[in-house]
Amino acid sequence: MRPACKQKDIGIITPYTKQAHQITRLLKGNDLGDIKVGSTEMFQGQERQIIIISMGGSSEKSASCENPLLNVN
Repeated sequence: MRPACKQKDIGIITPYTKQAHQITRLLKGNDLGDIKVGSTEMFQGQERQIIIISMGGSSEKSASCENPLLNVN
């Protein structure tokens, strides 16, 4: 049986500073403040058991399938 995952084993990567602050605030409000949130540079040279990548945009257009950077069909 595998041991339970600890908060310090989890990292959330986001390219947006404001999004990182928002996620951190929400995590702390739910007693998950030991989960590290930041850019790829912040995690460089570190290891985590679980990495979550958050790529949320700030507008509907940035998440649209019409955006050629997001269209991977």
